Amino acid sequence: MQTYVVVNPQSAGGATGRRWPEMSVMLEQGIGPFEYALTQYPGHATKLARLAIADGHKRIIAIGGDGTVNEVVNGMLDASGMLDVDTPANPAPDDLSLGMIDAGTGGDFAKNIGLPKGLDTQIEVLRAGQTRPMGLGLATFSGPADGLPTRRFFTVLCSAGISSAINGYVNAAPRLKRYGNSVAFAVAAVHTIFTYKNAPVKISIDGEPLLEGPILLCAACNGPLVGGGMKLAPEADVFADELGFMIGGDIKLAHRLGLFSRLYQGRHVGRRDVHSIKGSALVVEDMSDQKTLVDIDGDVIGTLPLTVEAVPKALHVCCPR
Repeated sequence: MQTYVVVNPQSAGGATGRRWPEMSVMLEQGIGPFEYALTQYPGHATKLARLAIADGHKRIIAIGGDGTVNEVVNGMLDASGMLDVDTPANPAPDDLSLGMIDAGTGGDFAKNIGLPKGLDTQIEVLRAGQTRPMGLGLATFSGPADGLPTRRFFTVLCSAGISSAINGYVNAAPRLKRYGNSVAFAVAAVHTIFTYKNAPVKISIDGEPLLEGPILLCAACNGPLVGGGMKLAPEADVFADELGFMIGGDIKLAHRLGLFSRLYQGRHVGRRDVHSIKGSALVVEDMSDQKTLVDIDGDVIGTLPLTVEAVPKALHVCCPR
């Protein structure tokens, strides 16, 4: 199998780059010869994966965190033209597969696919070569530069509202990540809880109107763990044909801390002001000129309006049996 490895040397606070010489020897001993490249800037992993597929590689291994995996997945599927807004969202060819060595701080995607911890065991998973078709989410939103419809796949989470504001805060303060994603997001959440203004929107799921009015948060989840371990949609499953949608309504300041304290255990489900639904399609429209932000797998990438659709069995992923 022709294998190409995309390495994010800045992941894990730069530890991946320092360890890569050692890691590369261990990886070659486990899976055999491969080609590789180190990413040099945001979005580079997407370009590298796209070029690797065009050159005939059938397995792409991402070494990094959730953001690196997201870029690699989008590069693999962009090679098939599926980021074109006029192209139907079909699964990738069966002979293409994604592998991962988790070198991030949160590791939600790795946990959602059942990848064990530890470099040795993850290389063993790659060596065994067992794959399983996973689902993805496909988001269409307004691009940040020109406002034109833009497409991007997500492996973990697409959201709008306070979650995007929290991600923006974390990304603007990279030193927080030194303490791990859970701490970074907790600090950012507490700060944003006191400053965020609920966004008036119109939401429908699978073609049925859900609500119209201010919301705190709207999230589409491709697995139970997001944002460094939060369980926004505890029943979401990366191997299922549907996504998990979680919408927090017009939740006021007095109740926000109580809500966020429940997210890591999934105890927010069942609250009167929280909608938790599984489905295939989500549409969110802005009802003001607030320019509500949209984020995907930790990166703020555009604004509403947002359309999300589930793409079942979109790509084969290497994971334990």
